[in-house]
Amino acid sequence: MVISNESVIEIFGLKSKIFKSFKDLSNDYLRDKNGKIRPLKIFQKWRSRFKFLYKKSDLNLDLYIKQSYISLLAKFFIFNKIFSKKFTDNNDITRFILNLKNKGIKIFLEDLFHWNTRFNELNSNLNKEISKIKLIQEDIFGKIYHDILSTQTRHMLGEFYTPPELARLMINKTYKFGQKVLDPNCGSGIFIIEVILKVLNADRSKKEKYEALNNIYGFDINPIAILIVKANILLILIDFKEEDFPINVYLLNSLFITEKNDLKIPKFDLIIGNPPWIVLKSINSKKYKNKIKEEARKLDIMRGGKYSTSLGMSSIIFERCSRYFLKRGGIIFFIITNGIMNGAQHAKFRFFKNLSNITIWRFSEDIFRINNICLKAKKLNEPIKKRLKIEVIDIDCEHFDNTWNFKFQKPKIYIPYNYSVISQKNSIVKRFIPLKEIKNLLPQKQSLYSKRFYQGASIVPRNLFFVDIVSEINENLVEIKPNMGFQSKKPWNKRPFDKSKVNAKYIFNIAKSSELIPFKLLRTFNVFLPIEKNDYNYYPEKLEPLSKSHFDFINNFYRNTQKKGAKIKNLWDQINHLNKLTNQCQKSKIKVIYNGIGSIVKSAILRNSEVIDTSLYYFSTKNLNEAYYLIAILNSPSITKSVKLSGSIGASGSLRNIHKHPLDFPIPLFSSDNDLHLILSNKGKKIETLVLKLIQDWLEKEKSKNSKSKKENKIVKIKARSIKNYVLRSKAFQKEISSLDYLVKKIIINQNKIY
Repeated sequence: MVISNESVIEIFGLKSKIFKSFKDLSNDYLRDKNGKIRPLKIFQKWRSRFKFLYKKSDLNLDLYIKQSYISLLAKFFIFNKIFSKKFTDNNDITRFILNLKNKGIKIFLEDLFHWNTRFNELNSNLNKEISKIKLIQEDIFGKIYHDILSTQTRHMLGEFYTPPELARLMINKTYKFGQKVLDPNCGSGIFIIEVILKVLNADRSKKEKYEALNNIYGFDINPIAILIVKANILLILIDFKEEDFPINVYLLNSLFITEKNDLKIPKFDLIIGNPPWIVLKSINSKKYKNKIKEEARKLDIMRGGKYSTSLGMSSIIFERCSRYFLKRGGIIFFIITNGIMNGAQHAKFRFFKNLSNITIWRFSEDIFRINNICLKAKKLNEPIKKRLKIEVIDIDCEHFDNTWNFKFQKPKIYIPYNYSVISQKNSIVKRFIPLKEIKNLLPQKQSLYSKRFYQGASIVPRNLFFVDIVSEINENLVEIKPNMGFQSKKPWNKRPFDKSKVNAKYIFNIAKSSELIPFKLLRTFNVFLPIEKNDYNYYPEKLEPLSKSHFDFINNFYRNTQKKGAKIKNLWDQINHLNKLTNQCQKSKIKVIYNGIGSIVKSAILRNSEVIDTSLYYFSTKNLNEAYYLIAILNSPSITKSVKLSGSIGASGSLRNIHKHPLDFPIPLFSSDNDLHLILSNKGKKIETLVLKLIQDWLEKEKSKNSKSKKENKIVKIKARSIKNYVLRSKAFQKEISSLDYLVKKIIINQNKIY
């Protein structure tokens, strides 16, 4: 029987009879009569070996048994297929492994898993199944490794299974026979295997093949990954009769290889692979995380503040490998997250120092669960303006019969959207956009309004603060209940209380971006906040007794429910983080708001001192003309178009994070002496009136639908998305917004000339 990746899972995978039998036998051996884990030194040794890779909670008996099973499979495949041995007795196996160790074959992690061959009947069944199999040259253990170990466990390490078709394609586009090749995070070894197969199938002499094979290297920090790739190599080279063949696969961390290592690392012609995709904040060990941060600082690719914890490990590995392991003129080619291309946290990495010929492959479908690209570069110095004109190739993907097929489109040239102002002294390179789109981008110059807009307060958990008013007891007291209409993750989806009585003066209206459409906020929500309306500050000693009792209750609920190790220990610090609630601009009666996330930029005027939620940015003013001027600019199609080109986008290419990007353009401060500013302000006022009429039209149509379906008494629900689409599709709105956009471009472009 010929075995493939798919059939090996059926016979030996997580749902196979053999694995289930091994798991049961192992549990019986490793647990006492009461089901508790026996105090075995070998298990504690295993936990110590893997503690920097996994969370403490994942270093459990289940993972230990799974890893031991992978070691067992590797043993029996190698015994059976390479040495034609069909052992069943544990003592015979132990002697043979010792013999292999004396010959330099040490791959099975015997110091951790020597006990896994003690089940003679299972050994016999394994021999029977393996004897039936005729091996083919491919990654036998890679698929089973990813099947046996849970997705959650692997993804915690940033490991994603690379389809052989993609690895093969990358190798065929770059590898030349005999080159020194490194996969710095080889995992189960798919890239190493594909290079080996390319060498074996080449029309070269055996001596030339031997020399070429000796130039293939792999590193990984996971001992199980090293075990698997070595076993795979031994099985693939089963017909390549060279007893002293070296396997250059080492248990090393490619981020921290130094001259102190016994191994002398050569310079490589090609560095290729799929490094871990985790970000720094996902690393469990604080010590290890700080060590990596320090390395990123040394490489000068790390931005400070909020960006530091979002930096991807893959970018650090790419930078370090290209700098220290790659020959001049060599190629580095990684599968990497799409965030490298547009994420603000990677803005320093995108300088691509000492590199040239930058090429990115983009895929029409997600090959992995995370949107990915392939990033290729050559190690050569080039002027910054030349190297930052990169080639982007879109690839059409088709997945059929468990195989990926790829079709290349014509290359396109991309540049950073701040290309015109970039220099070697710049600290960041912003998102790459198509060269042909640069003409659609508004001029680059931060508006003076940027420092005058603030982000709203983070009033979370919402189940503790967002409330419905059950009844008004008197002019001072109201009865409230939690508003559970918001999607919240566990544990914040629980109802914290049934009903409670609080003072009416602590009930505020809050504005959220979910209810915002162009030129209008459709509704607000009630929130309980323990602050004084005159200054928005929190004075525990001034709180009315009922309200103090309620706040103490939800504060205790928060403390008892939050995860261990949470940095913010009490509710007030949570909702007033960075003083975003007590910011005195929150008190302002008139505010201009726009959304911090979403597919388009939307803006409106608020007039009733609403509290602003973190999903919105706001500007306070006493001048309504200025407010209308600003919402006219922020709602203009040119602002959204430019933000889409410069802002952060999601996997599908849609706008994701807006933040302060609308203020990255030279929007001039409003002047009542400027006729164009006043014309634009009046235009904003006119369109706001039109939008109010369109909202009323939508409501009437919904009422009419209810009437026809005999639901005339049913209250019409405010549906922000439906109303937004209705407004945007209106011909009257489209006509007005088009003429508004002309004015906005005129003002901003003229202002840029003044700057």
